[in-house]
Amino acid sequence: NITQEDAQLAVANEVLYSDAVMLQLPIPKHLDEKILINLIPQCKDVDGLTDLNMGMLVNNHPYAIVPATAMGVYRVIASVLGNDLSGVDVTVVNRSQLIGKPLQALLTNHNATVTVCHSRTDNLQNHTSRSHIVVTGIGQPKYFDSYYFSDYQMLIDCGINRDVNGKLCGDIDTDEVQEVYKIHITPVPGGVGILTTACLMLSVVQCYNLQH
Repeated sequence: NITQEDAQLAVANEVLYSDAVMLQLPIPKHLDEKILINLIPQCKDVDGLTDLNMGMLVNNHPYAIVPATAMGVYRVIASVLGNDLSGVDVTVVNRSQLIGKPLQALLTNHNATVTVCHSRTDNLQNHTSRSHIVVTGIGQPKYFDSYYFSDYQMLIDCGINRDVNGKLCGDIDTDEVQEVYKIHITPVPGGVGILTTACLMLSVVQCYNLQH
């Protein structure tokens, strides 16, 4: 039953002795997540979740630390299309601090046209079916079938779920979709998750370099 004061002291202690600090989320509901995250200095905020880092990312600051999953998704896209995404339409079905919001800023900084959708979005299929790229991260196993897509799209699945048989799967019903369309889908597991880990390690190095 840790108190808010104890939690703040624990974060402050880590900040003193660490080059990179991550607040493992989610935390107990009685604690103020926002206050705890913003105790972390920008140059040690390995998750890129402080208000300062988010603002720097929106303003395309070169020292902004980007949340690892968002950076992993960008790396997938850039590996195919390059860094200039002019003329590319992207729909992101997620508005979280870890994926949707930073990814919108990151892709916009590279000239993509980005639509962010979520649980309150009407006619979701109208957005997903007309985009060149669709990124999902809703945490619902095999929720998206061929109804939501069209030919020759790139689908990036950030979901980590278990199906009715307990097998790891993403948000997209990959087998069903690929029976209907010629389409590229990142695998789960073995896709964005691996890149998230790699990008987090790059962020650790970035934190160290910013301090030295």
